[in-house]
Amino acid sequence: MLLAESHLCIHTWPEQRGATLDVYVCNFGGDHSAKAHALMECLVALFQPRHSERNELQRGRIAA
Repeated sequence: MLLAESHLCIHTWPEQRGATLDVYVCNFGGDHSAKAHALMECLVALFQPRHSERNELQRGRIAA
């Protein structure tokens, strides 16, 4: 899965058996949000968490 103009952060807390996955999409050259969603789906399938919560934050202006 390739995200142009974007990045992925993984923070782990092994002692608490937890992790956060953050996918940042900059959208300078186009709308890559579908790829970001697909990447998150792949990561959740890979890690197979017992519990997961998802939050999505829209930043900046969205072109009409």
